[in-house]
Amino acid sequence: MELRHSATLHRCPNLSFQFVSCFWFVASSICSAQTLNTFQLDRRDWSLNHLAVHQSTGMVYLGGVNRIYKLSPELDLLVTHNTGPELDNQACYPPLIMQPCSEPLSYTNNVNKLLLIDHSQNRLLACGSLYQGVCKLLRLDDLFVLAEPSHKKEHYFSSVNRTGGMCGVIVSHHDSRGSRGDATLYIGTAVGGKQDYFPTISARKLPRDPESAAMLDYELHTDFLSSLVKIPSDTLALVAQFDIYYVYGFASGGFVYFLTVQPETSDVGGSPGDLFYTSRIVRLCKGDNKFHSYVSLPIGCVQKGVEYRLLQAAYLAKAGSVLAKALNASEQDDVLFAVFSKGQKQYQRPSDDSALCLFTIRDINLRIKERLRSCYQGEGNLELHWLLGKDVQCTKAPVPIDDHFCGLDINQPLGGSELVTGHTVYTETAERLTAVSAYIYDGYCIAFLGTRAGNIRKVRNGLISRADLHLLGHTTLTVTGTNLDVVQEPRVRVKYAGHESVNVCKVVNSTTISCFAPSLMADHAPVQESIKHADEFGFVFNNVQALLTYNSTSFIYYPNPSFEPLSLTGVLEQKPGSPIILKGRNLVPPASGGSRLNYTVLVGDTPCPVTISEHQLLCEPPTLSGQHKVTVQVGGLLVSPGSVHIQSDSLLTLPAILSIAAGGGLLFIIVILVLIAYRRKSHENDLTLKRLQMQMDNLESRVALECKEAFAELQTDINELTSDLDRAGIPHLEYRTYIMRVLFPGMDDHPVLRELEVAGCGQQQVEKALKLFAQLVNNKTFLLTFIRTLELQRSFSMRDRGYLASLIMTALQARLEFATDLLKQLLSDLILKNMESKNHPKLLLRRTESVAEKMLTNWFAFLLHKFLKECAGEPLFMLYCAIKQQMEKGPIDAITGEARYSLSEDKLIRQQIEYKILTLSCVNPDNENSTEIPVKVLNCDTITQVKEKILDAIYKNIPYSQRPRAVDMDLEWRQGRTARVVLQDEDITTKIENDWKRLNTLMHYQVSDRCVVALVPKQTSSYNIPTSASFPRSFSRYDTVLRSASAGSPESMRSRAPMITPDLESGVKVWHLVKNHEHGDQKEAERGSKMVSEIYLTRLLATKGTLQKFVDDLFETLFSTVHRGSALPLAIKYMFDFLDEQADKHAIHDPDVRHTWKSNCLPLRFWVNVIKNPQFVFDIHKSSITDACLSVVAQTFMDSCSTSEHRLGKDSPSNKLLYAKDIPHYKSWVERYYADISRLPAISDQDMNAYLAEQARLHSHEFNMMSALHEIYTYVSKYSQEIIEALEQDELAQKQRLAYKLEQLIAAMATES
Repeated sequence: MELRHSATLHRCPNLSFQFVSCFWFVASSICSAQTLNTFQLDRRDWSLNHLAVHQSTGMVYLGGVNRIYKLSPELDLLVTHNTGPELDNQACYPPLIMQPCSEPLSYTNNVNKLLLIDHSQNRLLACGSLYQGVCKLLRLDDLFVLAEPSHKKEHYFSSVNRTGGMCGVIVSHHDSRGSRGDATLYIGTAVGGKQDYFPTISARKLPRDPESAAMLDYELHTDFLSSLVKIPSDTLALVAQFDIYYVYGFASGGFVYFLTVQPETSDVGGSPGDLFYTSRIVRLCKGDNKFHSYVSLPIGCVQKGVEYRLLQAAYLAKAGSVLAKALNASEQDDVLFAVFSKGQKQYQRPSDDSALCLFTIRDINLRIKERLRSCYQGEGNLELHWLLGKDVQCTKAPVPIDDHFCGLDINQPLGGSELVTGHTVYTETAERLTAVSAYIYDGYCIAFLGTRAGNIRKVRNGLISRADLHLLGHTTLTVTGTNLDVVQEPRVRVKYAGHESVNVCKVVNSTTISCFAPSLMADHAPVQESIKHADEFGFVFNNVQALLTYNSTSFIYYPNPSFEPLSLTGVLEQKPGSPIILKGRNLVPPASGGSRLNYTVLVGDTPCPVTISEHQLLCEPPTLSGQHKVTVQVGGLLVSPGSVHIQSDSLLTLPAILSIAAGGGLLFIIVILVLIAYRRKSHENDLTLKRLQMQMDNLESRVALECKEAFAELQTDINELTSDLDRAGIPHLEYRTYIMRVLFPGMDDHPVLRELEVAGCGQQQVEKALKLFAQLVNNKTFLLTFIRTLELQRSFSMRDRGYLASLIMTALQARLEFATDLLKQLLSDLILKNMESKNHPKLLLRRTESVAEKMLTNWFAFLLHKFLKECAGEPLFMLYCAIKQQMEKGPIDAITGEARYSLSEDKLIRQQIEYKILTLSCVNPDNENSTEIPVKVLNCDTITQVKEKILDAIYKNIPYSQRPRAVDMDLEWRQGRTARVVLQDEDITTKIENDWKRLNTLMHYQVSDRCVVALVPKQTSSYNIPTSASFPRSFSRYDTVLRSASAGSPESMRSRAPMITPDLESGVKVWHLVKNHEHGDQKEAERGSKMVSEIYLTRLLATKGTLQKFVDDLFETLFSTVHRGSALPLAIKYMFDFLDEQADKHAIHDPDVRHTWKSNCLPLRFWVNVIKNPQFVFDIHKSSITDACLSVVAQTFMDSCSTSEHRLGKDSPSNKLLYAKDIPHYKSWVERYYADISRLPAISDQDMNAYLAEQARLHSHEFNMMSALHEIYTYVSKYSQEIIEALEQDELAQKQRLAYKLEQLIAAMATES
């Protein structure tokens, strides 16, 4: 016979355990004699941090230091993805991958901090510690990088370079048809003291498209509401070491949960070791983008007076049949296993005394519901001191709070101090428990525990929730085992303080016996009022001596509940529907692990629903009338506190009738008065509504007027610009520079631009070998095999694919016919692969995952240059100029790049900036005696902004690269011919208040309208200022500077006005017009002075209206087959016809698919790139605000080419809403454009080849062929063995002996190297 009443424990010796916080194993073989599969790291100092197992394939994904691994279910290594080390410095913000960093750089390990499988999209989210904590989306099949978003502040999660403080939960969404849509990533992270940069918890967008611009954006982000919580700077001022460590995250039902550990912020003092830490459970509603549902309660467990409060690990599992029965739950209910260390101190070095605790999600939700109800009844405070900074009183509100309540804009965020207590299942004192996992086997929920020393414990949870049984006298106990039906007259016994009690049992079947717990005290003993532990507990089963004292289970006796009489008379008078309140003591067992006793309350013979609290039961009575006895049953106790007399609804006495009549009359009078008041109030409301309507009409009129005035003013400026362009022309880049910027962005000095240079004396031999290589590259079989082989290599990255495609196109610049034939073959292969892999056809050409896709972009760049120069370039340049000039008409923040006029909500100044337009008279740098040049500036412009506007005015007909740079010039303010002062962004007069340093502006220097200024080279500035010079009042504060400068050399003044740099001032933050939103220390008055953000969004409309004509002109040009005398480029017609042929070949007749292929091919792959980057085409400078506006135009261009229906709502991005009315109009242009192209006569191969030959001839000497081949050869060298093997297996390659020729080439190159 086996008793399964207690927890059993098995230890697995000599089992190495490499994971810090998680582990995985094959449960059926963990403690058997079978040999376990293992996976060993090649570098033991690069530890493993996280593990994820695919729910259907069983594939194992590991995240470690500098590596992501994919293993088979048998732990065989399948794929390795390198993530580091890379050059970095934690102080670089934004990170090095976004902009250059002046901090010292060193090779830094990339610690994996998050590893999540997005099952719905077949991809892996891996977040590391490098570059302020950027993440990658990897394809599950081969760990190919689908996306690595890193260009926005939302993409940086946390720079903390150790694991254990970050958790994430992916929640998928479904559309109305049940199809999976975009997902949300809920993420919590330690921030390492950088609370200004990183939120501690946030909800991020996880679109299906990995290249979506919205990837990892906050689900909601406005000035007033956001899907995030940040740690206030005041909290860190109070507790310098404060951070929130996220240990585990999961989703259950309609909620997302995080388990955290954080320091207490009350009663702080002393050293970090004196801090008290609290483990908490945080709950949010799925889809609550405003975080109104945020609730945080402390969590832990207690065993025999010992508190276990420092969370180490957790795991969510299902209950299973056996545990579910013990918990009075269902098999599919979620249960949470959590491992805690003893106490609340020394979180970094916790005690080895630790415990496994069990919680049901049902009980956790019940505790949260009780906390919500208590707060909405106005009881106590919000109790979230670390976030709110003070005690905030709960607000009483008559709100029904059910199991799905998701909060309001009051009583949130909500904390609590009452511990959510779990069932203590198992304790360990020798080796600290550090990890936990669980699974269901044969109905039993089996937990596996990992220890600090690397050992594993197995806990069989048969009735673990009863391990501390909360016994009352006559409580029913269930005993399970085998062969129990042979026991005759079974009994249960208990011994306490020398007194033994026995009670009867009943045999249910061969595996189950039901017993009534015996009373602990003798019948004549006083009433028990405290917790008691039985000295002995056992069973009398057929004289089986071993069971008389069965102490392996700890039984605890609690005081019996007792109830007060319902009334002094014994009968309580009760109105229909009123709750019956039963008051008493010991109704909830103390330290009971959060569980409740099962109470049954009967009114007569009818049960009523019961709500249990510490001192009372609330019974919602059934629909009855008359007198009934009230009976309470709990455990083996049956108690009656009295009877209730429920009055009948229909029996009304005469006094009652008279009272009702009087009350009705009074009510009628009140209703009349209310109606009169309502009518008056309604009239007032009508007046208010009319006033609001008038205000809205005025606002609309102001916006329309602003658009008209701004457009008229801008049109005047553009007309002046057009006349200048007629003289000087558009500053087009020469062909070579244009191609380099498209093919090799950011690589100005590429080897293909210069002659091949070989170190040593092997130049001629290398050139000879490369001529042999040129023959191979001009062989279609070789080049196709070469590209296909490289694309099969896992280490051949997306960057490599793009780079190789550009090299091949430059090498084949003189053979465009051959390049086009090769491209068509590669595209055919790509389409076939897309069909065979059963991907959605619309995804074709959407991303740059292949050499073919990048080659297609480059092919269009080669062949559309003439069209850009003769036709499309003019409207694109005019749009750029219009945006630049319109932006500069209003203030632009020199630090944040935000502007008063913008198309982008992200770059919009959302507060009122007072400014004036000034006209400065600028000395002509070519002839100081000629007429001064008028330049319009703003008095809020920084000195650098003024210099740039002056340079634009003076050198407006000169390409940007040929102009002087603002940084190389000084701005002199002149008064007369002798008095001058150099104006700078920062000098000794710069204002610094509360660690904020404001850049100098013209207003700061009190420069007024019509003042004379001059731009002079820095090295030749002169300061011949006599001491007798008279200055206006505005110069008075610079008198000391000027006088000291007049007596010495020009450098003496510079030495008196040093630049103030952040390097010299610890912690000083620089600002211009608005303080960075990321900083939490803005004054409340400054925040409060902002108008409602929506008011400022009208400026987006005003700017859009002003620029509308220029956007329309560009789109009309790009979506027209004949425009301004220019015919449609042959390349467009030829490629569109090729795509139609491929669609016919694969029997694709869906017009939407064909439309999408064409959109992905040309607008998405080429035009969007050009619209966003006009500096690829023109010799210009693109500022950050211009870039943001062009991005909005480019997104609108993409949306216009899409066949998808754009459903817009109040939460849609502003750029989508901005052009919502225009996009259907633009879509009709695109459809007409594609239809017109399809109706044009087909281009014969002969005509196309002649055109390609002419284009090749025109530009055959732009790039150095040998240098391009030398760059391509690096890939031959790296993958030589794989390429040779592929050539040896190809039938055409065998006939041409290409493998042999390649081996000869490799030998020749090796000899010379």
